[in-house]
Amino acid sequence: MAQQTVPKEVLQALATINPCQGFSPELYNALARLVPSVAIEAVLLRRHGGEIQVYMTRRSPNDTAYPNQVHSPGSILRAGELYEDVLARLSEREFHAPIIHYDYVGEIFMEEERGWFNNRVLLVQVPRKPIGGEWFSVDALPDDVVDHHVQKVIPMAVAYFKKQHGL
Repeated sequence: MAQQTVPKEVLQALATINPCQGFSPELYNALARLVPSVAIEAVLLRRHGGEIQVYMTRRSPNDTAYPNQVHSPGSILRAGELYEDVLARLSEREFHAPIIHYDYVGEIFMEEERGWFNNRVLLVQVPRKPIGGEWFSVDALPDDVVDHHVQKVIPMAVAYFKKQHGL
């Protein structure tokens, strides 16, 4: 297979990008097509009224990926970041409560419209009620949940949660 080349000006422009800062959606989406990304999926579960519930938030209608859909909070691991950096960002933006503990549940490597992703599923704990999202029974999720969250992320976290709690 022949290697692709790009104009020298493009390579020079790419060399000026600070990998430790967030990228614009347009830049990120262009790069995500070329290099696999690591996504941190922070799943918060609880037992309530005899059922297991998952905390989920709604994505922005302007989001380039899964606009206006419900999801379990997550974010992309940026260059130079640790899991704790991503979890701090999610604590502030998605849970509005600090994530005080997490367990690594597993990984899902998948292709989506934007490119290839290695989704690291973490079961998280917060010390108080999160704000801005909703709790849903894992057995009755809304119709507009991001597909791979319904099919893979949440079931993986629920299986781990059940094992952890002897359910």
